Amino acid sequence: GACINECPVDCIQLEIPSPVHISTECVSCGQCVQVCPVQAINLSEEFFQASEGQILFKRRKVEGPRSGEVKIDQISCQACGVCVNKCPVDAMSLENDVVSVDPEKCIKCGECESICPLRAVKLLTDN
Repeated sequence: GACINECPVDCIQLEIPSPVHISTECVSCGQCVQVCPVQAINLSEEFFQASEGQILFKRRKVEGPRSGEVKIDQISCQACGVCVNKCPVDAMSLENDVVSVDPEKCIKCGECESICPLRAVKLLTDN
């Protein structure tokens, strides 16, 4: 049950015979992986990445919460608010045409980066 309590987007439910079910609402933040006392959660994220003129499909194992920060290029940002609305933990705000991120709330899930139509939002991870 520790993973259920830790999930910031409430996407984990108890399910029998499996210990838990993780819904498609999961943002792969890795917090459940970190708190599971028996390492029962195997979480991976899938994404596309451009490399040397090719688009590659990648899969990466999530081993715990990411560390890093979200940066917003205020010159490119048009303050449309799409990222603010997409943030699953309300860590982003839009005031006076400026988007900002609360680092205390941010879970570094990357939802804001993936939805920004101008690529003005970047998730810079340390891991």
